[in-house]
Amino acid sequence: MKEQNDASGNPRFTNHLFDFGKDGPDYAYFNRQLEAVKSMMQISTDVLFVKDMYKDYYPYIGGDSLYITGYTNKEMAVAGQEVFRMLIDYEDAMFLLGYEALYYQFIQDTPPERRNQVVLFELLHFKHKDGNKFPVTMTIVPFLFDANHNPWALVGRVALTPKSQERTAWIEMKDTGERFLYQPNKKAFIAEKPKCLTTAEQKILLLAARGLTEKQVAEELNISHNTVKKHKANILSKLAVDKISEAVIVASNLNLI
Repeated sequence: MKEQNDASGNPRFTNHLFDFGKDGPDYAYFNRQLEAVKSMMQISTDVLFVKDMYKDYYPYIGGDSLYITGYTNKEMAVAGQEVFRMLIDYEDAMFLLGYEALYYQFIQDTPPERRNQVVLFELLHFKHKDGNKFPVTMTIVPFLFDANHNPWALVGRVALTPKSQERTAWIEMKDTGERFLYQPNKKAFIAEKPKCLTTAEQKILLLAARGLTEKQVAEELNISHNTVKKHKANILSKLAVDKISEAVIVASNLNLI
């Protein structure tokens, strides 16, 4: 990208997707918020990062990054915006480049008042310092907005994925639960068919959320134990989770119960 400086000396990228105006974002405010994030990370083991959309770099990568990458936070800080080229598997990096601009375009196409509801989920593979690869899930949300509702900072969380999975990416709207899956062959995020639970599945999930065992659920609904097990298997499959406790959270977030 061709870079130029604005009046305050901040770098500008002439083909940037978002129009921040000639003066750029309010960096005094940005820095105060960044310090708040850093303070929070003193009591967390999560791996968080902040991306500056205006300058197009990562001003902060914090948390206990050592335990999943083998690199120290200092090494990652020195790497700066190159850190993800260092950590992400090559094929995954190419996959990410395929939808990164589409994600930003999705935000731009979203009504200004809902842009803070756009969440990107990425299941990719990191490279440990020792050369081993492992799956992670990154969750990214717009963090700060300018007066025109353009996101000039994103915050992301990196978490280990419990089992090996194929690389994938999707967007979810926090307020409605709408989900859009990235399809490389179409080079687009495509809306998924809304998930739904039957009345029986909803009842079983609500009872499970109260802590009832399968036997107790069967007695409460006057159905067989095997029927409860079958319904629970369907619930897990529909919501793409492994545990009923996870199903409760997902179903709640999607307003299914």
